[in-house]
Amino acid sequence: MALSDLLASDWPAARRLLADLTSVDLRPELPYRLTWSDELSVDPSHEPAWLSHGFLERTS
Repeated sequence: MALSDLLASDWPAARRLLADLTSVDLRPELPYRLTWSDELSVDPSHEPAWLSHGFLERTS
């Protein structure tokens, strides 16, 4: 699942969701990982104004 789809709405809620997903990624007993691309999008009319593209993947 593309993280940009999850983080596109309410930025304070998106920050909490990103913190939760990062926590899931750091727990080796859970079958998920976050992967990040080198791509960065910038749009000053949105909040946040930049977006680093990543994906949440199931590993097993």
